Parts: sequence; C-alpha cells; structure tokens
Amino acid sequence: MPPRPDLTVTTRRSVSALTVSEEIDACRNYCQQPYADWTGITSVNGETVTDTVVRKINPGSVVEVRYAIAEDENDIGPLQIDDDASPISGHKVRFGSAATGGTSVKGSVTVSSLRDGPDYVVRFINHGTAAVWTVTKDGNPSVQIIPQVRSGQSKQRTFAWYNTTSQAYYGKQVYEASASAWVQSRQSADTLSHAMLDAGRFPVPVLGEVEVLHDPRIQLGDVVRVVDVTGAELDTLAWVVGIRTTCQAGAAPQQTLTLRGTAIENLGTGKDPYPAAQLASVERVSAALCRAHGWSAASVIGHKEWTRRKIDPSFSMSGMRTRVEARLGVRPVPAPTPEGFAPFPGAGFFVTGRRSDLFTAVGRRLVAEGCGRYHVGPGPVWGEADVLSYAAWQRELGHVGAAADGIPGRASWDRLRVPHT
Repeated sequence: MPPRPDLTVTTRRSVSALTVSEEIDACRNYCQQPYADWTGITSVNGETVTDTVVRKINPGSVVEVRYAIAEDENDIGPLQIDDDASPISGHKVRFGSAATGGTSVKGSVTVSSLRDGPDYVVRFINHGTAAVWTVTKDGNPSVQIIPQVRSGQSKQRTFAWYNTTSQAYYGKQVYEASASAWVQSRQSADTLSHAMLDAGRFPVPVLGEVEVLHDPRIQLGDVVRVVDVTGAELDTLAWVVGIRTTCQAGAAPQQTLTLRGTAIENLGTGKDPYPAAQLASVERVSAALCRAHGWSAASVIGHKEWTRRKIDPSFSMSGMRTRVEARLGVRPVPAPTPEGFAPFPGAGFFVTGRRSDLFTAVGRRLVAEGCGRYHVGPGPVWGEADVLSYAAWQRELGHVGAAADGIPGRASWDRLRVPHT
C-alpha cells in the first residue's frame, strides 16, 4: 500500500457507521500452476538440409542466404567450417578457392546465423582479398544444415500450494492459473503457485456500499483516504475496487464505492520496526474482524506462524493477541441470523450439481430482485443459471471482477435475505 493516498473522499454516512465485511468470493486457498515437464527429453538430429547452389563470396562482400527448416525444429548455431586437412561431419560448410573445389580456405570468412520463423538465415562475410566459393573438394555445394529436434513431447503437470487454516474457515477455494509455455519446471510452478496463495489465502476486509460526495477524479485502483462530513477519518487507507455512479433529474450525481482493505506496510525483513500508531491500527482492524465473525483473539495469526517461508511480522503476535482480546472484552459470539432467514452456509456449499431446496429459495429471491437469468426454474440443483443470476445480484450491489463471480459471499448473502426452507 502506498504511504500517501491519491485522493480524499467524503462519505455521506458517519465513519463509525461503515461496515467492514470480508470478500469471501475472492478467497483462493488452493492455488494450482500447470507446467511442462521436460524431464528425460533431449535433442536429436532432424532432417538434413543441403544447399543446391555453389555460392560465390567476393572479397569484402556479405552474402545472406535463407534455408527453410521445419517450425518444430530447434534453433541451431552457425555452420562449422570444414577443412581438407581435418575433415568434419555434421553441421558444416567448406570454402574453396575455386568454383570447382580448389583447396579449402579457412580464416578469411566469418559465418553467423539466426532463426527467423521457418527460416534459418546464414550470413557469410569475406574479409580476405580473394573470392571463395561454398563448394566441396569434388565440386558440389558444401552447405549442410542439420537441425535439432526434441526426442519427445513434454508432459503437462500441475503443482499446487494450499492452506488448511483458510480451508477450515472458508472451504476449499480453488484457483488454477492458465497454462503457459514459459513455465517449464516444477520449481517455477512451485514459486508461482506459492505467490498466488500468499495473495489470496484469506479474504480481505471490504467496505461495501460507501456513498460518497461525487468526485469525477475517482478511478478504479485509486488509493483513497475516507473522511465523513464531520471530519472523522477512517484509520486506514483503502483501494477503490468498485464504482457505481447514479444521477436523478435535478439532483447531483451520486457515487457509491466498494473499498478493499489494506495490508500491514512493512519491509518483510523480520527486523523492521512498527510504530505505535501502526500497531494500534492492527489491533483495531483485527478486533473488528473477530467481532464481525464471532472469532476469539486466537484467530489472529501472523505470516511467520503459518508458514516457514515467512519471517514477518517482527512484533510479538502473542502480545498482539492479548491486545485484541482486551479490546474484545469478552469472548464474542456469532451474530444471530435475522429471524426467518437462512444462515450463510459458506462459499464451499455452492458446488455445481449439488442438490438442496435452499438453491430454489435463492433463485426465487434473485428473480424477485430482478436478477434472475433462468430459462427454466429456478430449481434445487445448483448450476450455471444460478451462477449467472447470483453474479447479476453481486453486480447490482456494486461488486466487480472476482467479487462478482456468481459464488455467494457472506455480505451479498445477508443482503439477499433468503428465507428458511
């Protein structure tokens, strides 16, 4: 998070009335990275390409020739220069002193090459004082190109990192990255999948439906400071991840923002100091999340406590949990579900093909809110039409991107008010 905001926005509601929830929809705690496994695959000689013409290279001149090779053949280096005194085989060219063969010439011509699509391009530069020819000693063209091909094809494999602590709270939330030809080892896939897990293993705090005074400068991705009309200030900066602008005749435009919470700014060295004000913010945010979800202070954990790959934070997590426990006062209990409405079953409950009467009730509420995308139904089996309908509901609430993927999260569920079945 940058140390300074791009803008300051003014909320129409009091800062104390803003509600922090968690973006469960964006949680990813099982991250997979496909990779190409080339173990045991080597290069072998491909089909030999020979020149059909003896080429003359005059002194001080450059001759460039293109030879067609197959697209699946690998890049190869320059031709090796043959010598009558020490003949070589394979990928080579001989320079002769006469068009009919003559004696072999070495030292006056340099050879370079490059790959240009289906062409192998060879450049000859004659630095000598006499002409030479690409010719064998018996008068035939001497250029012989031997491309290299793979001995077999790679095997497509997948490597995954996962976090069981996150899965215990939010169910298994899978993210599989797109396959890429550039990921060619298990080690690379390990690094990438772990980076994805670091970014998504836990939901991030979200402030939804933040009505602000209209400011045309606000853009997605801005970092903002939030104040209210009395001057009270939110104690953390936030990213703008959603914007909805409405306007009625004769009234000023109205902007509603979705703001994503921030991480703890630090160097990640395990030694950098944390100012007292920053520790106080960690305490307040942690207590707010625990209170919202009915957790105890034991749910507050640091990077270095759940993986050996992390060494931060440098402050005492035991001490921080003591501070959070003191702020909570008493062991919190889960907030009761409004009477007559179904409790949130968790994002992991919504699996394609699962049958439950609850899905019918969800679909009916989506239709009632004008977000139904059903050709038939809704019915008791969770399917694509339910996902499309719920995504429409999430967008109606101002969510965008991964926060509007059609899988229910707690904040959007509570707003839908699905009756008990």
